[in-house]
Amino acid sequence: MANPSDDFKVSDWIREEMRKVSYREYCTGFYFGSPLDDAEIYYEGGYRREWDVVAVCEKWENGTLYAVQRNKFLDGDTLEIVEAGKEPFSVTVKDLKNEAGENVESAPHAMMRLSFSCEREVKPGSIIRKQKAEPKRVII
Repeated sequence: MANPSDDFKVSDWIREEMRKVSYREYCTGFYFGSPLDDAEIYYEGGYRREWDVVAVCEKWENGTLYAVQRNKFLDGDTLEIVEAGKEPFSVTVKDLKNEAGENVESAPHAMMRLSFSCEREVKPGSIIRKQKAEPKRVII
């Protein structure tokens, strides 16, 4: 903003981040005047969310990421690490352990302390998220 440029372009990864944000269905609201018949959107309701925060990083040390769980995930899942001001990166969960250092297949308990292998350093407070699976549709 301090040094505007005609050739400025938002990075693709930042545009992608905007798509990943949880949101309610968009509408024009009061932009075109007072809404009468279409003041609210009811057909789906709630928020649209394609990603879940599954943990928050407490620390990273010697190739191990230590975190506190927020939503269930499994050993072998592919997650994204979101650090402030940086492009998110993917990591596959390997060697998932509980707080006692025991190997576990999943992190099913809210606020569970856990760790898993992560070669890239991660700053404390970074968000760890997982893309939701597409809902299975049953054809009758």
